[in-house]
Amino acid sequence: MCNLFCLGTYNGVAILTDDETGTYWDHITGQAVYGPLEGNRLDIWGLEMTTIATALVQEPGLKILRSYQRPVFRRLLGLAQWMFGQTGFLPKLFTQTMAPEDPRLPRMTIGLGVVVNETARFYPAMAIQGGVTDELENQQLQVTRNQADGILQATWKDGTRPLQYFLRWYGFARKFPNCSIYTGNSQA
Repeated sequence: MCNLFCLGTYNGVAILTDDETGTYWDHITGQAVYGPLEGNRLDIWGLEMTTIATALVQEPGLKILRSYQRPVFRRLLGLAQWMFGQTGFLPKLFTQTMAPEDPRLPRMTIGLGVVVNETARFYPAMAIQGGVTDELENQQLQVTRNQADGILQATWKDGTRPLQYFLRWYGFARKFPNCSIYTGNSQA
């Protein structure tokens, strides 16, 4: 069995490596970007964000596992999250691996990226108040905020969910450079 673990960052997002071949994998697209399996792709699926409190309400019997982190590491991680999330500051060691930025939105804009086949669209959180209905790949897509935690989520008319990522603009735009942006009645 092959295990994947985070090696660092590249082009603004985490890069994974496997312990069997040493191949580097993009954690959003599943693409092998360097190593013996370069050009291959892993199966991918969306990871929906929520809070522990919301997850326990939705699934009362859910078991929550938490890995141990040294207190100093927890404090450093908290400081980094505050710096990145609140100020928009990204360290030079982080940004020097990044492709040029897409200027259509500020880099730290939070939102929901939806990917269907070869179509990718970003839904900025500020554009989604009570929810919107959009058409994507000739299907009706409902983008709403989870009432319990406020996090954006997308659902097809039949109740199934497309591949979706809750993330910042700079990460989504770099992975899907030809994506459109939901702006209300039209896409930019």
